[in-house]
Amino acid sequence: MECKPAITTVSLGSCKFHSIIKKIDEAARNGFEAIELFIDDLEALAKHISPVPATSVPSRDSVLAAAHQIREQCDALEIIILNLQPLRFYEGLVDRKKRNQILDEVLPIWIDALKILGADTILVPSNFLPSDPETGLPQTVGDMDIIVEDLRELAARGAQHEHPIKFAYEALAWGTHVNTWEKSWEIVQAVNRPNCGLALDTFNIAGAIYADPTTQDGRVADTAEADLSASLSRMASTLDITRLFTVQIADGERLSQP
Repeated sequence: MECKPAITTVSLGSCKFHSIIKKIDEAARNGFEAIELFIDDLEALAKHISPVPATSVPSRDSVLAAAHQIREQCDALEIIILNLQPLRFYEGLVDRKKRNQILDEVLPIWIDALKILGADTILVPSNFLPSDPETGLPQTVGDMDIIVEDLRELAARGAQHEHPIKFAYEALAWGTHVNTWEKSWEIVQAVNRPNCGLALDTFNIAGAIYADPTTQDGRVADTAEADLSASLSRMASTLDITRLFTVQIADGERLSQP
């Protein structure tokens, strides 16, 4: 598995204050050879190209125009674009119309942008939508069959292209139903499609079973070290490396008590 020094563009500052073109410049200046492109950066440039109200979604044409500008800048600086991320709030939605809207309206634009960018992977984080603020009812389901089917449909649509689109599924530590790499791996195995794999993030792995800023010692439990060690041992012995599409090394610092 070839690894290049890379950074996700969200780690280079908020798109509210820093343009993606400037971020790419800084990534190259600091020795990075690749980026993971955050969708917020792409859409911010699209809105700059064709202004719309802040709460509005940019048009397909402006998104693709932004993708062309980003690709040109990356090519000039010999920066590779690894993936586009995150495709938020998709799997396990109670509202199937919203799920289908993502498949039919959002995903095609992402895939067209991905082709322009020269990347082949979309990162899909586990859903963390809270209960509906008006009704108090859950907006997501924990039914693994539904989650698996949702990801399988993504994979099917990505596989229709001449160069298949890959989907890297990532368990967020704060995911509503999927918050450990073990659970995400179980789901990816059940999806059983070659273009559906894992994204592993050290921050989210540790955030689920090791670190907790709300406790006195900053750990989830007294067994945190042993739990983390056991989890990593399981990873080394059970994970199929060919299904690992993205590895992110990220950390967090415990803040001083106010």
